[in-house]
Amino acid sequence: MNKYYLGVDLGSTTSKAVIINEQDEIIGRGITNTRANYSVAADIAKDEAIYNARFSILKKKLEAEIKSNPAYSKYINDLESVFQYEQFKIRL
Repeated sequence: MNKYYLGVDLGSTTSKAVIINEQDEIIGRGITNTRANYSVAADIAKDEAIYNARFSILKKKLEAEIKSNPAYSKYINDLESVFQYEQFKIRL
């Protein structure tokens, strides 16, 4: 089983999160406004980083398929965009 590490930086205006793998490669990122609520900001940044990491891993696993059929790249990017939009609507 692979190990992944999450780091969160809570700032006064912007909060950021990053996920790295065992090879110290960044595989997921998240960013949000802090909104004077550090707990909510940390959760949102963390969730965004996790979703971003999952799509990053999916793209890496499908790399050979995407190379053989470049149209798949557009489908995956569209899927990721729709997913991000739906998550944004839920948070509103």
